[in-house]
Amino acid sequence: MAGVYTAECTTFWEVKVADQYGLNGRTRVFFPSTMRIINADRYQAQTWEISASLSAQAITLTPLGVSAPGALLFMVTDYPVDVRWNAASDAVFLSGVRQLAIAANFSNMFVTTGSNATILHMEVTGGSAASVSTSLPLP
Repeated sequence: MAGVYTAECTTFWEVKVADQYGLNGRTRVFFPSTMRIINADRYQAQTWEISASLSAQAITLTPLGVSAPGALLFMVTDYPVDVRWNAASDAVFLSGVRQLAIAANFSNMFVTTGSNATILHMEVTGGSAASVSTSLPLP
């Protein structure tokens, strides 16, 4: 999609006490944070069904790439996957990922699936002139 984009991803970390069964326990920690990108000239949003037992399957980030890297990504899957960045053979990777929100520069993404076919949804923005900021609540 052509244009200039602003994207924002807000996350909430919440911990409850006396909440053994996911009911209405008392909130002990509530920590919101936001990642925001402005002046992004590239955007990609797709949903894939990825076959089971694939190793380092390339996930298309086009039109993002080396000269216009991704900078803000939100990803969610229905089964855990392993994620590698920038090289399929990278020895450093995230394992067992189901949801991921990240502000970082990356040009390629590779996913390894387990024994189940996996639905993966991804939103990513970036580009050569994009600017990323984060916000934290005051203590």
